[in-house]
Amino acid sequence: MPVNREVIYLKPKVLIISSVHFWNDARIYYKEAISLAKQYRVELHAVGTFQGISQGVEVKCLPGQRSRLARVGNICRLLFRGLKSRPEVLHFHDPELIPVALLIKLLTGCKVIYDVHEDFPAAILSKFWIPVLLRNPLAAIANLVEKNSSRFFNLLIFAESYYKEKFRRVKTRTIDIYNYPVQLNPDANCPRLGEADIHLVYAGSLSKTRGALTMLKALALTDFKDKSFHFWILGPVRPAQLVKEIQEFIATHEKLQGCVTFLGFVPLETVYCYCSSAQLGLALLHPEPNYLRSLATKLYDYMSVGLPILASNFPDWAKLLAETQSGLTADPLDSQAIARNLEYLIHNQEARSTLGKHGRKAFETQYNWAKEEEKLLEAYQQMLKKSARLDSANN
Repeated sequence: MPVNREVIYLKPKVLIISSVHFWNDARIYYKEAISLAKQYRVELHAVGTFQGISQGVEVKCLPGQRSRLARVGNICRLLFRGLKSRPEVLHFHDPELIPVALLIKLLTGCKVIYDVHEDFPAAILSKFWIPVLLRNPLAAIANLVEKNSSRFFNLLIFAESYYKEKFRRVKTRTIDIYNYPVQLNPDANCPRLGEADIHLVYAGSLSKTRGALTMLKALALTDFKDKSFHFWILGPVRPAQLVKEIQEFIATHEKLQGCVTFLGFVPLETVYCYCSSAQLGLALLHPEPNYLRSLATKLYDYMSVGLPILASNFPDWAKLLAETQSGLTADPLDSQAIARNLEYLIHNQEARSTLGKHGRKAFETQYNWAKEEEKLLEAYQQMLKKSARLDSANN
């Protein structure tokens, strides 16, 4: 009598790596990794302290980066981990990992996906730590390296549609996977925001070019009349010395004292806690090359919880908010103009309510992750099917 033997077919293995982002980054973990885990074995290597399985994703963290030398150490770790892991698909998120991805592909034969989060050459032009005279030459070199290396990858994923314009001569397949929000329930242990009449939030990394001092100046100029307020900043402040400058500014403006709280990096569920309980979301980034055409993720996050928005008056941002009727815009370099818009929204509850409802509707009908997940999984399937057909033909 023949013996029945059960044949176990393992799902293809996907290795997601980042030397810059925290493991529970909104795009990398909450959106892409969790979605991919529905059909693949997913390993995620990124910065943090957690080790274990989370929502079907095996997380193996890298040490925090206290110096640029430590960052180089993490890049080397990812190279060795990638070679040891031998995945079917390597999905990486940082331009600095391009050499790592090329080596792993060469030595293991895996498929490689480059997830482009930003306009890398344009971002270099805004890096405060790079000497001004070096920024243009370095941006040109970065552009050349990024485009030429991408020819050897199997798929390019763009978080913004305009990124593909700069890759138009690259023959590698491309797809747009936008940073639309996931549907998450706020943390069960949501913190109380306090007794202020108006709670304002800013979600994301904060720097001078992201409006750190401009927003505080605008709040100092705003006439709140009889209303109390509190401003919550949900994200790391960069560089670290900016915190001291902000504290000094607050110390010289009595109105702001005790009314501004920096929470640093917090999980996405906690971000939603604060945003869903606040009255106004701010996104007043400065007109830097990397921001002008990129639609900030925080705009969609605010929409997802019905939070009215006050944002920079960049053409693409203004168009989005006008089409969805979810917020107002102002010149992000003009604190007085920002203050005037703040005063209108603070003292007009009906306007805030209407804008918030429109934003929530836009999220439900168009700007949500469910549609992007379908695109992501389909792109993976097509890439792996093509690979299987080629292997079959070669055999």
